[in-house]
Amino acid sequence: MLEIYTINSRLLLVDLEVYIALILINIIADTLLPESFLNPQLSYFRIKAWEEDGEFYQRVFKIRKWKDLIPAFPGLKRFSKKHLKKDSIEYLSRFILETCRGELNHLRLIIFSLVFIFFNPTIIFLLIFIITLIFSVPCMMIQRYNRPRLQHIYAKRLKSEKAGK
Repeated sequence: MLEIYTINSRLLLVDLEVYIALILINIIADTLLPESFLNPQLSYFRIKAWEEDGEFYQRVFKIRKWKDLIPAFPGLKRFSKKHLKKDSIEYLSRFILETCRGELNHLRLIIFSLVFIFFNPTIIFLLIFIITLIFSVPCMMIQRYNRPRLQHIYAKRLKSEKAGK
């Protein structure tokens, strides 16, 4: 019995090390990713009709009640998505791009967590995968809720800037 505990302890340590390595790889990948991969007009990032410009997340998940409780990691690019700080075209454009970066980061974490199936018992893999979903999906929902709101502000700002010229 003690031998099984030792093996599981070793496996837990390996899992932890692999998970930390995957998180670090993911963070570094964010800095190396060309901004063209983060274009909000790409099919993946485009808000779908069923999302109702993000209002689906409010109606179904009451996102406004809990979204500010989730910590916002600024990444190595040091761009905080916690609060809107400016309303300039450049800042809003960057903020929109960073919502894509954040969403893609969490999607990669979910995909990366699939590697645990190769060296874990099914129950441990499922536990790791579910924990990753629990931590990643709400963050992705926040990005998809905020992006259309930011895009509307951006469009209004762009329109007012063009009207002022």
